[in-house]
Amino acid sequence: MPLKGIGNRIKAVRQDRGYTQKQLAGLLGVTEQAVSKWERETSYPDISMLDGISEVMDCSLDYLFQYKSGKKNLLDQDSIEYRIETSRHLLPDIISLQFGENIVPLFVEEDKKGFPHINDLRCQIASQWGIIIPVIHIIFN
Repeated sequence: MPLKGIGNRIKAVRQDRGYTQKQLAGLLGVTEQAVSKWERETSYPDISMLDGISEVMDCSLDYLFQYKSGKKNLLDQDSIEYRIETSRHLLPDIISLQFGENIVPLFVEEDKKGFPHINDLRCQIASQWGIIIPVIHIIFN
């Protein structure tokens, strides 16, 4: 069967993304039973669902359709294997910033709000330049 294993890959990606079958079904506009059948390979997603599955689960169709036994697609940025391999090498460093007492009130206010400006800046840098800024540890001196 050419689609052998697609159910396991759908399940693996769903679990990796932290979705339940019910949540994934809601995002795709199908029933929870449909997702369950896909994962058990008693039925398969309709071809019209494939783009939605790929987009919602943020994975490539190449990954979902690797059906030749023993053959893996080359690792690309969309593959689960690539992400797992990359994450092994990305141990989060902590950036420490030390400030004098004149600037402390500013950071006390930011701290109360959960540092939205710093978090927004980290997100902007990641989305625009593809650079991930690690956790920033602020020390009040």
